[in-house]
Amino acid sequence: VSRRIRQAGDEPPPHCAR
Repeated sequence: VSRRIRQAGDEPPPHCAR
Protein backbone atom coordinates (compact mmCIF):
# COMPACT_ATOMS: atom_id res chain seq x y z
CA VAL A 1 0.00 0.00 0.00
CA SER A 2 3.07 2.23 0.24
CA ARG A 3 3.02 2.72 -3.52
CA ARG A 4 -0.44 4.31 -3.15
CA ILE A 5 0.42 6.50 -0.16
CA ARG A 6 4.14 7.07 0.42
CA GLN A 7 3.74 8.95 3.73
CA ALA A 8 -0.01 9.23 4.28
CA GLY A 9 -0.20 12.74 2.83
CA ASP A 10 3.40 13.54 1.93
CA GLU A 11 2.78 12.71 -1.72
CA PRO A 12 -0.61 12.51 -3.48
CA PRO A 13 -1.64 9.13 -4.96
CA PRO A 14 -0.77 8.34 -8.61
CA HIS A 15 -4.37 8.77 -9.80
CA CYS A 16 -4.52 12.13 -8.03
CA ALA A 17 -1.00 13.28 -8.92
CA ARG A 18 -1.95 13.02 -12.57
